[in-house]
Amino acid sequence: MALKTFLTYVPKDSKINKIHPVVKVSLLLSINIIAWLIEDPIILFLLFLIIIFNYKIFRIPLYGLKKFLLSTIIILQAIIVSYIFGSKIPGKNIYLILPWGTYVSEMTIIYIIAMSFRFTSMLLGSTLMLGTMRDRDIIYGVTCLHLPYSLAFIINLSFRNMGIFIEDYSRVRDAMILRGGKFSKGSFLEKIKNYIYLAIPLAILAIRRIIEISYAVEAKGFGINKKRSYYHDYSINLKNLILTIFILSLIPLTFICKIYFKIFIFPGVISMLIK
Repeated sequence: MALKTFLTYVPKDSKINKIHPVVKVSLLLSINIIAWLIEDPIILFLLFLIIIFNYKIFRIPLYGLKKFLLSTIIILQAIIVSYIFGSKIPGKNIYLILPWGTYVSEMTIIYIIAMSFRFTSMLLGSTLMLGTMRDRDIIYGVTCLHLPYSLAFIINLSFRNMGIFIEDYSRVRDAMILRGGKFSKGSFLEKIKNYIYLAIPLAILAIRRIIEISYAVEAKGFGINKKRSYYHDYSINLKNLILTIFILSLIPLTFICKIYFKIFIFPGVISMLIK
């Protein structure tokens, strides 16, 4: 027996299903902010391993997340290209000097590794939590934090549209390939041009969906200041409350360690290995 979540199906007896929605929302928020605050590539790599390990603990099937692999590859390619062709990060050794004034040093490579693990951790961390959450988990999790219901609705809708956008991307890309489009061959500029052509129909589809959703919301009488009825008891107990406070406290703790104690800053532990 499995429960349908945003991204996949999770076994009903998985430990993650026993966690209160507010804890899941807090984890989703903390993973992304902490990964954004940390600059040390070694710590980011450890964070990446912890997230991967939690997929096994919570028994999240990876086959349902294959569609996010392409998004991860595109993000990593963008990171590599931007830093190789558009950065000037000083280092002891310069491996490549480009005509327009940028160059590649050993620190450039380290920075690429750090940024790759950062965005991969954020993406995998988000998919880990979204792979265990349903629509009502977002709604009740956000409202339990005493935030407006309208904000919970917008967050829920944005996550729901994320999966729809990826499906639209796959359909449009496959249709363009059938009509002779080439995304894996040709020069770098040709690939960019093909992806620009791909972005146009995706933008049109996104606008159409926004219009349709606005009509549906208006037809159902949704209002920002209107009170909503709740059909599930999601009252939070002391254990979940303490766990939520602990998870959220990791954000300021990480910030303090980075700013005042110079922990988690770039290049961090790896600078000792270089010396």
